[in-house]
Amino acid sequence: MAWQALEAALAAEVELLGRAVELGEQKRHILTANDVAALEELLPKEEKLANELKTMEFQLTGIASRLAGQLGVRTLEEVINAPDCPRREVLGQLFEQMVIRLAALKRLNEQNQLLIEQALHFIDYSLRVLVSSPDEPAYDADGKSRQPTKPRLLDRKL
Repeated sequence: MAWQALEAALAAEVELLGRAVELGEQKRHILTANDVAALEELLPKEEKLANELKTMEFQLTGIASRLAGQLGVRTLEEVINAPDCPRREVLGQLFEQMVIRLAALKRLNEQNQLLIEQALHFIDYSLRVLVSSPDEPAYDADGKSRQPTKPRLLDRKL
């Protein structure tokens, strides 16, 4: 029973990660196109999927922990490679797919984060250009040169 539950949980995790990768690719295209409306539409879907992944990860961890305790091993990979595992090949393939999709998702998230940072830098630059005052005198009353102040409206780290 526990092995079937592990297989079902791994399959569900792989499916959810596949959907997350698809959303990440959509997000990359949206960020590249600078389509704010599409991004606002995508974010709730992304949040819902993140919650589903969190729930499934909790279930998968619980099942794997129980089996690991019974087998005297520590990791999911060790559980799958244990001699007592009745469906080692199927579970191994699912585990491999999960690892591949996690790596793809990590790469996409890093790319999307860079795109967002670039967009924020551009917005910050644009706002500085808009609010800067080119009419400021170059020298103060004592005849000393002044360093122009550059207002910074956005100062948020991701």
